[in-house]
Amino acid sequence: MTRQHLAACLVTFSVLTSVALAQTSPKDRDVWYEYVQDGVRYGSRHVSLTHDNDGNLRYTVESKFLTDLFGAQKQNNQTTQVFVVTPSLRPISVRIDSTDLTGKSQVRGTREGDELVIRSTRDGVTSEARVACGKDKYPLFDVCVADRLASLKQSTTTTTIHVITEPTWDVNETVATRKPSTRAAAAVWGVSLASSIDGLGSTVLSFSDDGVMRSRTAKMPRILMRRCTEAQAKKLTHLLIDGSDVLTYRLDKPIERPSRLRSLEVRISWKDIPFAEFELEDARQRIIKRESKDGVDSVVVAIAAPTLTIDRATIPIRDAAMAPYLAEGAYLKPKDAAIIKVAKAAIAGETNATAAVRALSTWVNGYIDGQLVVGTLTGPQVLASRRGKCTEFATLFGSMARAVGIPTRVVLGERMVTERWMGHMWNEAYVGRWITVDAGFNEVDESQLLLKFIHSDTVMGTQSLRFKLTASLQLSIESFALGTSNLDSRFKTGLVGATYTNTDHAFRISARDSGWSLHDKSTPSAVTLQFKNAAAKGVLIHLVAFRVPKGTTGKMILDGRKAAWDSSYNDLTYTQNVATKILGSAGHILQFNGLTKSKKPIRNFTREVAWVRGDSGYLMNMIALEGPFKTQMPHFEKLLKRFRFLSE
Repeated sequence: MTRQHLAACLVTFSVLTSVALAQTSPKDRDVWYEYVQDGVRYGSRHVSLTHDNDGNLRYTVESKFLTDLFGAQKQNNQTTQVFVVTPSLRPISVRIDSTDLTGKSQVRGTREGDELVIRSTRDGVTSEARVACGKDKYPLFDVCVADRLASLKQSTTTTTIHVITEPTWDVNETVATRKPSTRAAAAVWGVSLASSIDGLGSTVLSFSDDGVMRSRTAKMPRILMRRCTEAQAKKLTHLLIDGSDVLTYRLDKPIERPSRLRSLEVRISWKDIPFAEFELEDARQRIIKRESKDGVDSVVVAIAAPTLTIDRATIPIRDAAMAPYLAEGAYLKPKDAAIIKVAKAAIAGETNATAAVRALSTWVNGYIDGQLVVGTLTGPQVLASRRGKCTEFATLFGSMARAVGIPTRVVLGERMVTERWMGHMWNEAYVGRWITVDAGFNEVDESQLLLKFIHSDTVMGTQSLRFKLTASLQLSIESFALGTSNLDSRFKTGLVGATYTNTDHAFRISARDSGWSLHDKSTPSAVTLQFKNAAAKGVLIHLVAFRVPKGTTGKMILDGRKAAWDSSYNDLTYTQNVATKILGSAGHILQFNGLTKSKKPIRNFTREVAWVRGDSGYLMNMIALEGPFKTQMPHFEKLLKRFRFLSE
């Protein structure tokens, strides 16, 4: 679920109309709503309306959403909103407190003259927005819009609406149109929101006979909010966010060694989206076929390494045509003082544009702790929290690059990861030509694993196409070619007896004469080896090899796993967290024990060793109960010493 999805659930409206205001203010109420998708009740919204002693109205809204990103990251997002308005629904103040995986945020808004001044704070970063709020025309908060529409005369069929979109607080003009009522709804209104984003957030509101909103539905993104009982609203289940909703698809053809891709042809198919909305070509990617048949449009794109070019452009780049790609935006903040400071420090005086881009990518890659967070953080917010998914890598890199005069775009597409296409966001930087920058993997002008759909000067400029694609996108691999290694002519990948060899990750390990047997459990995305010993029942030892972005360290690998262990165990105790070396390569050791989260908890002891060489990461671990853990530790160390790198 993106921040745009949550914003559509919690969107703030403003209504401007020539129709006379309601003569009576709304009645007190206490109403519960549920959010449902694919039969799963994953969210709730509790709306309470009371009259203050001074005659003003107080709306209190408590919202809760349970999500599970890719089955790997369960999240609980909670928001409490308090809106105070006059009897005619004119805004007086707003107070919002939110909690999610990345921390807490606050919004405080008060009237100052004819403006509603809104100050937002997250991770110590404060921003301010001002919304015009005149005497005759003024905005309505989200919970007020239903009351406003319900108060209009039956003869009113259309009213002009303006939308204040959180968290940017931009105002977009839209239209509310009365629709035919139904047996279940006394009144129905269609509200076209955020027209500048081509329908993103358009909703339909239905009302009961008492004039209270009955339901809200939207198609882009998919939302169904409807009235329910308090008991129903409190029985929530985590909604699995995966598949087409987040542009994630299984590869239709297995590619065992994607890191060796030298060329790739992919067919992209969709329905009901004009071709002009796409930006399908860059230095790596070009269209080689385009066709339309039976209502389905498709193109075949070829992806290959860009031509080697020596770029001599220097920064700052002042080309007037690049102005949109240097500007301040809702999420890219190149004028922020903290952003400017770290950006200048990261490039350390470098003036060559390409070299500066590489320095910024390396810095961002090492700075952010990758985390599947719901929502989108601004560059300064990422800088403060040090957490985020691909979008946050893009907003921080984009903010920093623009801060030192490097024009930067935001790109939406797919990345080939672990047997899947994963919906992904990255950047393009202008260095005399546009080059690809995926700071999350520290790849600059080189990746064959990225499939581009669109670029924009803003994050939101990619979102209309993103939501449209969820309805019909299909991807299929037409052909691909892999490069070879000198090791392939000397070694054969696979298990022979008790010795395993792998040329892709350039290593060999043997369990021969150790009392342990070796079993290959590998998948196309990672090499996984399991060690077994009949005399050591219940002891689990594994070695895993996998691709890592440039700049990754053994400590970074274990820090990422540490977050997962923290959520998997109770009473977790770390007994070792130190640097080490494996055959001259820098590594790290993490040892801990904790109680399993089960009906009958047991205390597991774990030792993990991670190290990196080139673009390959290696992890060896052992899990056991305390007694076997101590007994088998010497054997674990002996197996680890049997690891060898293959030499070219």
